[in-house]
Amino acid sequence: MAYLLGQLVECLWVMFVVLTIHEFGHFFAAYYLGLPVSSVEMGVGPRIFQFLWKGIWFRLYLFPLFGFVRTCWLSKKRWKNILMFSAGPLANFATAFLLYLVFGEGLRTTHFELLFYVSFFTGAFNLLPIKFRRGDSDGRQILLAFNKRQHM
Repeated sequence: MAYLLGQLVECLWVMFVVLTIHEFGHFFAAYYLGLPVSSVEMGVGPRIFQFLWKGIWFRLYLFPLFGFVRTCWLSKKRWKNILMFSAGPLANFATAFLLYLVFGEGLRTTHFELLFYVSFFTGAFNLLPIKFRRGDSDGRQILLAFNKRQHM
């Protein structure tokens, strides 16, 4: 039982790390591109922590399954929006690539193997053009940004 609990804690921890890297990829891109960010929210369920920094709410919820960066508006320059929506998956791919560079084939013998696979899978999954009930995937947002006639 303790082994299963340990595995569950490890999975939740990896999900939290991957989600944080992903959402901060979006956040830093938006922030440096001059898009006004109103909140960075990670997880679902009951809120367990929040703080306000430079007018931006950072919120953490109990289960690290989904996250999002809310901007007050999007740019009229499509390339800025595309870059912001791409930054989360790119951050995940960069994490996986960096782990592979550091550990190489030895990655399989480390505790970072799960982080590598979850980072890569999260980056790839988020590029799929999916419409969710609470919003669109990064891939769908990128496609919408490419479509001139689509209002964002």
